[in-house]
Amino acid sequence: IPQTGSYPVYFIIEQVLAGLVKMFGDQPSPSFSYVHLFPPHAPYSPLRQHYGMFWNDNYFPPSKPKHKLSDGQDERKVYIGRLSYDEYLATVDFEFGRFIDAMDAAGVLVNSYLIVTSDHGELLERGDKGHDTPLLYDPVIHSPLLISAPGQRTRKDVYAPVNSVD
Repeated sequence: IPQTGSYPVYFIIEQVLAGLVKMFGDQPSPSFSYVHLFPPHAPYSPLRQHYGMFWNDNYFPPSKPKHKLSDGQDERKVYIGRLSYDEYLATVDFEFGRFIDAMDAAGVLVNSYLIVTSDHGELLERGDKGHDTPLLYDPVIHSPLLISAPGQRTRKDVYAPVNSVD
């Protein structure tokens, strides 16, 4: 069970998302909800089924020189950190997929917009493992923005730049 840094808060993501499905199902319409989930922040705690899933995929990110303002981590530690992060992302993706399926089954998505974004990415390169860094490379500053509208059945990619305020 992950603990959120130095805060005495423990959670099981599956239980958190199941609670959200119930909460959203009980909301009167119309309503607005904002939810900030801690995963996939460290500590990375993937489900057992995701352990090691990327160890033999033969993907090796391009080697990038350490930046003088980085944490100074050696490339191997950064690579292992990336593998752990990717395993945890696979867990979060799996649980989020179950969450979306449960929201759909509960009828919540029939008349709801679902907007998914994040506050930052993780660097995991140039001698840095994480996001608490003075380095502003793409992996840290580019984050997803996905919007699903009621009744939407086809994907539409929009390439216009936006920011978190938008």
